[in-house]
Amino acid sequence: MVLVGSVCECRYEEKLENFCKLMDFVIDSAPPELRQEAHFSMVDRMKHRVEKSAFWGHLLRHVMQQGQKNMVEFFDLLLSPASKILNTWFESEVLKATLATDAVIGAMAGVHTPGSGYVLLHHVMGETGGQRGVWAYVQGGMGSVSSAISKAALEAGVQIVTNAEVSQVMVNETSGMVEGVALVDGTEVHSPVVLSNATPYKTFVDLVPSSVLPEDFLCAIKAADYSSATTKINVAVDRLPQFQCCNTNLEGGPEHMGTIHIGSESMEEIDVAYREAADGISSKRPVIEMTIPSVLDKTISPPGMHVSCSVIAVA
Repeated sequence: MVLVGSVCECRYEEKLENFCKLMDFVIDSAPPELRQEAHFSMVDRMKHRVEKSAFWGHLLRHVMQQGQKNMVEFFDLLLSPASKILNTWFESEVLKATLATDAVIGAMAGVHTPGSGYVLLHHVMGETGGQRGVWAYVQGGMGSVSSAISKAALEAGVQIVTNAEVSQVMVNETSGMVEGVALVDGTEVHSPVVLSNATPYKTFVDLVPSSVLPEDFLCAIKAADYSSATTKINVAVDRLPQFQCCNTNLEGGPEHMGTIHIGSESMEEIDVAYREAADGISSKRPVIEMTIPSVLDKTISPPGMHVSCSVIAVA
């Protein structure tokens, strides 16, 4: 069955929204405990098993609420190429190509790559202002996010230390419990909780002692593929970019406020760019998603000037 038009697009978005509710539960749940049960006390061991049982029980309830048909479609979305999913829902090649960019941005994958269907879901899972799947500009640029986090932390009594390289996450090998971090200069910062914003590889391979981690977990971390064919370019321009088909809004119109897609007029064109990148060749026609945040946020550029941000995939 192939559906066409805005009605189909609404149904497609409703389907993804429904699947997001299931993913919300999984993502918002505490990650599995990595310590071997031998490191647990009897009480902690029982508590751990109860927590795991509760997780699987809640997950089963969410699955049953979805129903068999939706769960089949859910796993099909997770495992299938994006091209298969989009061909099922739409006929318009331009529309499919527009949606397909969500499956390749940030991923070393093409629209025919198995599993790329999940990336379609991944890009609508987030929320802005409580509204799912909405993208927004941060006033003052992305640096204002860091500033806001820093301000909130300081107000809560947090001490922020910069230019302090961590050499190791300290873990008690007997209990398996974290005890803090050691800095390169020899300073030790003790804490029962350590949050890491480094990659899983950097965190678990380079910083955490391997003796406290399960071997199969370490193997999975080491096998993670960090290859990427995506880059981002921010450009300061002296005038607002104009489009040949719509060049009357010299100060900025609706066409300047959203995401502008360049080089992705068909799914096959996107896949050709991916195959070139996979072969180690710079794509002749890469997929480009451009935004012009200065149209809405006048604080990031001088009057009459603009900032153009381009995410270039499979370049």
